[in-house]
Amino acid sequence: MKSREGFSLIELIFVIVIIGILSSFIVPKLTATSSDALKAKTKSQIATIRSAISLNYSNSIMTNSASYPSSLDDVSTADVNTKQQLFANILDYPITSTPLNQAKSGKWAKVSKTADADSNTIETYRVWIGDSSIDFIYYQQNGRFDCDHNTELCEALTQ
Repeated sequence: MKSREGFSLIELIFVIVIIGILSSFIVPKLTATSSDALKAKTKSQIATIRSAISLNYSNSIMTNSASYPSSLDDVSTADVNTKQQLFANILDYPITSTPLNQAKSGKWAKVSKTADADSNTIETYRVWIGDSSIDFIYYQQNGRFDCDHNTELCEALTQ
C-alpha cells in the first residue's frame, strides 16, 4: 500500500477557490467599516469644535464681553504645506493639520482666513473623507461653524 505525504493539486485548488469566494464577501465589509469609522470620527470632531465655540461664548458672557472667539487658532494659511495645530484657541487637544499637498482621509487643513466689512473673522477649514473633501467655515460674527448643506457629505457629517 502506498503512503500519502501531501495534498493533491486538485485539493489545493479547491481550497484556494473557497478562500477566494469567502474573501470576496469579507473585504468589502472591512472597507465600508473603515469609511464609516472615519465619518464617525469626523462627526465627533465637528461636534467637539461646535461645543468648544459655544463654551467659549458662554465663558465670555460670564465676563460681560459676550463675543465669539476671534479666531479658532493662530495658524497661518501662508504655508499650507506644513503640519500645524488647528483649533488650538478653543480645544485643549488641537487637531494636527495635514499639508494640502498631502491630503488624506480623515485629516483637516486650514484653507483661508479673511475678514468681512465689519472686521469679523471668517476662517475656512477643509476635511477629507475618502476621495472627497468638504469645507467648513467659521463665522466670528455668529459663532457658526458649518458647511454647505446642499452637499451629501455635509449632510452625512452634520446630521
